[in-house]
Amino acid sequence: KATPRVKLLAGGLVLALAAVAGYAAGSAAAPSAATALAVEDIVHAPSFSSAQTKKAFGVNFGTGLMKTPPTTSAAMDKYAEAAAKYKIPRLKIWQVGAQRDLALDAIKKAYGSDPLQVMVLVPNSDVAACATDPSYAPQLVSDMKNKYPFVTSVTVGSECDDPALCADTVFKQLPKACANMKTAIAAAGSAIQVTSAMSNNIFQARNGDFSDEILSTAAVGTTTKAAIVVKMMPHIDFFSFNPYPILDYSDFAQQQWHDWVEGKSSAYPPVASMLESQIMHARHALMDPTCSDPTCARKPLAITETGWATAGVAPAASPFAFLSEATSLFADRYLTNTVNDLVSGNWDTKYNVILNQVYLFELFDESQKTGPSGMEPHWGLLNEDTSPKGPTGGGFTILN
Repeated sequence: KATPRVKLLAGGLVLALAAVAGYAAGSAAAPSAATALAVEDIVHAPSFSSAQTKKAFGVNFGTGLMKTPPTTSAAMDKYAEAAAKYKIPRLKIWQVGAQRDLALDAIKKAYGSDPLQVMVLVPNSDVAACATDPSYAPQLVSDMKNKYPFVTSVTVGSECDDPALCADTVFKQLPKACANMKTAIAAAGSAIQVTSAMSNNIFQARNGDFSDEILSTAAVGTTTKAAIVVKMMPHIDFFSFNPYPILDYSDFAQQQWHDWVEGKSSAYPPVASMLESQIMHARHALMDPTCSDPTCARKPLAITETGWATAGVAPAASPFAFLSEATSLFADRYLTNTVNDLVSGNWDTKYNVILNQVYLFELFDESQKTGPSGMEPHWGLLNEDTSPKGPTGGGFTILN
């Protein structure tokens, strides 16, 4: 998870809103003729109704950092059955290698004939192999196509823009790794889509103005993060990032942030939430001429992680000292508002978000996770044993 980054004031929305207004409306408010999009240019995802039995959202499905990770089919079945029980139609799985196949086999059995979409992961440790080993991508694609046809997308790396997670040499290999994956998919006649999930720190405020965000110009050796992302753009089907509004929730003086979590979005039209503000800024950054690849402005957006932790302990001097907000009550409000916005917020037409590529983080707590915030073990919608969480222990609203 990225560290707190944005201090967004209510008035700071105006410029960014004007910059993306032409995206959906085709108006003169778009940044330039080169980046303006007509409505027909937008890649629409299916619309969802709250009346559907299946959930409108996907979730991240990880088990590797539990106290006792499942290592047998019978043990993994328990977790796959929980996902199927709650009728979650899209899973982004974290398991790799033999554990990946164990999880996919369990998911296949648990869901049976129910429609299912799964995103798999090329771990950061394998990005270099995906870029340099000519057999890596074809083998993954073959395995997915022949054994797990419900796998519809792959993320090459996860937050590899974060230097704590990927060395510069690895991050610089992402464009080639994505290109190799696309080539292997085409050669196999597969429809699997390719992305590479970025942290929210892939964006930065231009000249300190958080209403005008662009791709990060932070140095990566002799190049920049922005240059690497631009080079990657032709080889991904959609741009993915991981916004975590809780990590930007430390400025208690800003009542707007609290109102957004409380669901009082009507006080700040037309942006309904902290999450929507981050989506809006991501769209703005991709439409900006500094994202110079011709595919940038039209590249669909996906949210590969977002969530709200239910607990966390940090020292008072820590940048995470706001963790009194890491509670089940606040998590329930954030998750409920997020799913409501996903269903009815028109993110697809306003920002070209692919509505069936939005994944909450995560389905289960994983108690062995560590991190400076103390939140890492507590992101689950369910406890580690698959029992309900929520403000009263009866489950989060979005699962009921």
